[in-house]
Amino acid sequence: MRWSTSRLGLLAVLSLPSPAAAQAPGKAPAEAPPITAKAPNFFAGIGIGPGSFRFSCPDICTGDRYWGWSGNARVGVSFGKLWLMGLEGTAWTDKREPEDLQPIKQTMYLIGPVAYFYPTPKQRLYLKLSLGVLHYSQHNPDDSDNENDQFSSTTFGASAGVGYDFRVARHVFISPFFSFVGSAGGDVTQGNGNTVTTDPNFSLLQFGVSLLFR
Repeated sequence: MRWSTSRLGLLAVLSLPSPAAAQAPGKAPAEAPPITAKAPNFFAGIGIGPGSFRFSCPDICTGDRYWGWSGNARVGVSFGKLWLMGLEGTAWTDKREPEDLQPIKQTMYLIGPVAYFYPTPKQRLYLKLSLGVLHYSQHNPDDSDNENDQFSSTTFGASAGVGYDFRVARHVFISPFFSFVGSAGGDVTQGNGNTVTTDPNFSLLQFGVSLLFR
C-alpha cells in the first residue's frame, strides 16, 4: 500500500506528545504569580525658619511687618513620582515689647490639605499649594485674662511655595523652601465678642529648611 506525502505528515503531527503529556510525571503545571496592588508610599516632613508676618485692615491697622519664628509639618501619601498629597500645618509666632506700651504676642496658623508637584521625576524641584483654615490671635502675655487686650480672627487661607529636595539618605531629604501664606475676608473680634474691624488681611513670607522622609 502506498501512502501519500500529506498522510505521512498528518501522522507525524498526531504522534507528537501534547503539552500536558510533556510535563514530568507527578509534577503539576506551573501557576501564574498572583497580581498584588502596590502599597502606597507614605511621607512625613517638618520644617522651621524665620517668617515675616503682616496684619492689615481698614482704618485702624498699621500694616507693619514683623519677623518671628515659623514652622510647618506635613504627612500624606505619594502618587507616582510626581505628586505628594496630604495634610499640612503652618504656624508663626512673635512677641514684642514696644516702648511705653504693653507687650504683644501674635500667633497665626494655617491647616488644611496640601499638594506637592514635581514637574520632572528626575529633578527634585517642587511646587506646593495648600488651602485651609487660617487663625490669628493677639494678646498681652502679661495679662491673659484681660479681654480688652485679646483679638482674634478665623478665615479662609491659602499657601503657595517652592523648594528643592537634597537626598541625604535612601529615604531622607533636606529641603530649603520659600512659601507665601495669605488670607481673604473674615472679621477681627475682641475677647468680649465685639467685632473690631472687618476684611482683615494676613500675609506671611516664610523661609526655612525642612526634613522630609519618603
